[in-house]
Amino acid sequence: LGVCCGAGPHHIRAMAEALGRNPAASRYTADMSKHAFLGTDPSLKKENQEYVKVL
Repeated sequence: LGVCCGAGPHHIRAMAEALGRNPAASRYTADMSKHAFLGTDPSLKKENQEYVKVL
C-alpha cells in the first residue's frame, strides 16, 4: 500500500485496524465510545444521542 494522492498515515492505520490488526499507532485512535453524538458512554448527554436521528 502506498501513501499518495492525499492518503495519510491515519488512513493506513484505519485500514489496518479494519482488518483486525493492531499497529503501534493504534494508541492514537480516538475512543469513539465518547463521541458526542455516536458514542455509547453513559456520561454523554441524552439530548445529543437523540439528535443523531436527525443527522
